[in-house]
Amino acid sequence: MPTTPAAEITRISEAKIAIRAAIEAKGVTVPTGDLISSYPSYITDIPTGGQKYSNWCPLVSTHPFGTSHIYAIVAVNGVVIASTAGGKMARSTDKGLTWGSLITNPFGTDSINNLIAVNGVVIASTSGGKIARSTDNGLTWGSLITNPFGIHPIYGFTVVNGVVIAVGGLQSNAGMIARSLDNGLTWSSLITNPFGTNSIYSITTINGVVIVGGQNGTIARSTDNGLTWS
Repeated sequence: MPTTPAAEITRISEAKIAIRAAIEAKGVTVPTGDLISSYPSYITDIPTGGQKYSNWCPLVSTHPFGTSHIYAIVAVNGVVIASTAGGKMARSTDKGLTWGSLITNPFGTDSINNLIAVNGVVIASTSGGKIARSTDNGLTWGSLITNPFGIHPIYGFTVVNGVVIAVGGLQSNAGMIARSLDNGLTWSSLITNPFGTNSIYSITTINGVVIVGGQNGTIARSTDNGLTWS
């Protein structure tokens, strides 16, 4: 059955909308009033491979870290804090575009390999087993806090329902877990390691469930804020 002029106009209009949406989904803006005949020029602007624009800017060249490896970054109350090998730490108040001078901290030259924010408090830990907190968005840091793992490093933090959970310990055969109910100020005694003597290297939280990963392909979950594991 032949189509009517009105139906054909509708079909072309719908096709134009679909093509415009497909082009914009690849990161290229198409002005609303442009004719469909101009669309090929926008198609040629799509990045190679069809990936959507990622809008990455050039590397930030002005920062106080020199060539030190940046191990951790955290955002709190609109401030970005970064930490490095050798105990360096600095802040950015413009989403990482520029950075202030190095911040005095209690870690000495230990590499600061973990940063996490909970209820406006930033907790940092080092490769040498040191822990400290900041309550002013990383500007100043309190004295060192007793590490529940002794002198052993913390490999990761997570927060679930206001509880901070840390994993760490020896690099082999002695994984450790501990919890803090007061934003990292004090820590519980060690919690039974679900992996036995295997080390725990990683931790995350999703929808109130905490997941840890460790040595020899081991994974465990906790549904009670890290108190027990299965």
